[in-house]
Amino acid sequence: YLLRALLASEFLPVIRPKYFHKLTNEITKTVAIKNDFSVKAPLANNTTEPFVNLNENITKVLKALEEKEKKAGDIYRERAYRTAIESISIYSKRITSGEEARKLKGVGNGISTKIDEILKTGTCSQLWENDSDERNLINLFTKLPKIGRVKAKKLIDKGCKSLEDVANELESDSFTRIIIRHLEEFDKEIPRCELKSLQSYITQSLSTLDMRFISEACGSFRRGADTSKELNMLTTHPDFMSTTEKVSTAREIFLKPVLNHLKGTGFCIDYISKGQMKYNAICQLPSLDPGAEPYLHRRVEFWFVPYDQFCLAKLWWTGDDEFYKYLQKKARDKNYHLTDTVFAIIDPNTGTI
Repeated sequence: YLLRALLASEFLPVIRPKYFHKLTNEITKTVAIKNDFSVKAPLANNTTEPFVNLNENITKVLKALEEKEKKAGDIYRERAYRTAIESISIYSKRITSGEEARKLKGVGNGISTKIDEILKTGTCSQLWENDSDERNLINLFTKLPKIGRVKAKKLIDKGCKSLEDVANELESDSFTRIIIRHLEEFDKEIPRCELKSLQSYITQSLSTLDMRFISEACGSFRRGADTSKELNMLTTHPDFMSTTEKVSTAREIFLKPVLNHLKGTGFCIDYISKGQMKYNAICQLPSLDPGAEPYLHRRVEFWFVPYDQFCLAKLWWTGDDEFYKYLQKKARDKNYHLTDTVFAIIDPNTGTI
């Protein structure tokens, strides 16, 4: 069990490299258990019974609504449905009304009204309704960097009806126009076979620079998803430790050479955002067959972390968000502090680590 692996040593201020393999193996097992609803789970009375979703009739429809929001690009509504689904799935009784469901985390007025409709009809009319033109435009505009829903609404009020209108209104630079040019491709899911090819290409490229580079694809890919909108690559090197004085120096020594190499091969076309140790790139796999259709441009997020924090970062970046919050709560319950950079005992006298 993952928590036993996490909390095995009471005198371990930070997880050392020698614990990497044990911990990551436990993560894989625990994520598999989390997604297997036939696994026995502890109940409030500390007994162990097979986990059963007593409100599957509700969560099934809410899941369809979540998928609709995901396709529309509305990450906020998508997240709201996901939170409600998680609460309802583990509720110990069959829900008989939206009012009852409102007591649960993530269930507000809107979702409770939909639950009443689901209980009455078995479905929800919103599944079949087309979104308004304004909402479709808001969802489209918010896919661009630094544009939230409020700003998107202001752009619509100014008469913007396309991404090109937005670029002209904001007098966008070539950076934004590059994103607009590839936005349709970014909206398409990347199949797992292509995600593996992207991962393999990056790993092999790193090895040509230095065999000691370590990289792993995290996020939904590591959780076993069949498709994803982007690939998240976590990378480290034994010579880069958390004690390194200047992050900017580490960027010059480690991250920059990697990116320059990938750009030189034609794999990295451009970038969406960049930081000291992160780089959100636009990438394209080279085609092995000149007569075949070229690969689509894909988003690949590189995150370079210190070697002694790699295992903790891998746990955090594997996700998902709700599962990681659950692990942090379990750690706190046992008087430990867990983040993507540290795993340490909390001093009961001072409350610090």
